[in-house]
Amino acid sequence: MDERLAAIRASAADRGYAFGPPLPEADIRAFEVRHRVELPEGYRQFLSVVGNGGDGPPAYGLVRLGEAPGDLVPEWAEEWRALPHVGKPFPLTQAWVWEGEEYDEARRDAARHGTLNLGHDGCGLFWLLVITGAMRGQVWAHADVGVCPQEPGRDFLQWVEAWLAGVWWWAEPRAAPDAGR
Repeated sequence: MDERLAAIRASAADRGYAFGPPLPEADIRAFEVRHRVELPEGYRQFLSVVGNGGDGPPAYGLVRLGEAPGDLVPEWAEEWRALPHVGKPFPLTQAWVWEGEEYDEARRDAARHGTLNLGHDGCGLFWLLVITGAMRGQVWAHADVGVCPQEPGRDFLQWVEAWLAGVWWWAEPRAAPDAGR
């Protein structure tokens, strides 16, 4: 894993991207204890070796552990900081498009359970890291019309590696955005 993380750090630096300082193990463990969760190993290692937050992915930057992306309505920002549902099981194993369905606020809210918000690409598209349930460790997109996994499925490190390789939207190769700079 150390070689993989070193390659991510070097690739990001070569492209002019910067991450925040790494988190001490004690801070990561304190987060896990406070929220009664265990972070997926790849994300945990990224936080402790590469950095906490910084340039993308997503387009507007990777948020720091336990923080909310900017530009959220206040109640959503508070939810992503307080994480009251982070320990509940993530209920999905496949994409769910709710656009056109009868409105079910409780079910839509449950689609955020067991996740950390990694940041956003704008226009209401958020990237979530699933930390509980059958899809633990996978990165999913959450938008105003539905929620779906990366295609092909990617864990956190695969998601970052794909971004650094220029694979940005799902599996479509193209130049990554300027990471908000």
